[in-house]
Amino acid sequence: MRKYAFIVLLVLLSVVPLVRADVGIGIRWNTEWAEVNENSKACITYGLYNPFDTQVNGYLKATKDLEKLAETEDPKPVPAGTSSNHTIPTEICFNIPKVYEEDCLFLGMLCEKKCEEPKKAYDGEVLASYKSLSIGGMGSATGSSFAVPLRIEVKCNPYQRDFTPVYVLVLAVVIIALLALYFTRARKKVKRPVVEEQGKIFQKFERPVVEEDVKITLKAEAEPKKRKKKAKKAKPKRAARKVKKASKKPKK
Repeated sequence: MRKYAFIVLLVLLSVVPLVRADVGIGIRWNTEWAEVNENSKACITYGLYNPFDTQVNGYLKATKDLEKLAETEDPKPVPAGTSSNHTIPTEICFNIPKVYEEDCLFLGMLCEKKCEEPKKAYDGEVLASYKSLSIGGMGSATGSSFAVPLRIEVKCNPYQRDFTPVYVLVLAVVIIALLALYFTRARKKVKRPVVEEQGKIFQKFERPVVEEDVKITLKAEAEPKKRKKKAKKAKPKRAARKVKKASKKPKK
């Protein structure tokens, strides 16, 4: 029994590697270096192919410094029997952060970049990986091909301070101030003619009426006084005449 068990074990060990060799994925690449801008998204295209008999779902993944920058991609089907001349284009994208410092004057405005720092680079590898059903359709198997080296260098673009926003802001403030001054003066000019016209109307109609009323009242007040004076002056004369007449009668 032990001999039969040992023979079966040898057969299984010899068959399993052959089965695993029937599943896999290949990768084709055109570059091992890329220069990108900071604070951007950079994508590099590779070619996946499957020369084996089993269809797999292939995807790319990064290692080392590139792993923290890479985006996760959904696996895509890679048909069995595809050669390196008929690859499936597959991208792997990296989110490049902002790595170079800026010299700003006020709240992130009016900045300049001198690019005096050493160039930033990320080194790592890109792996062509796959997922497939295991033998018998139960479970799943994963694997990868050999690693492709990749170096990503971040380019620094120097620039000087741009004072254009300041000029635009100052010009806008000046224009707004001039418009405000113009409208305030225009309102004053509109109000003055109305007041002057009202004054003229009052002068034409109200002032003459007031003067005539004053004259009439003065005349009315002056006439009784004159009459009283005349009456006072007239009474003594009449009395004197009567006295004279009375004195003349006895002589007769």
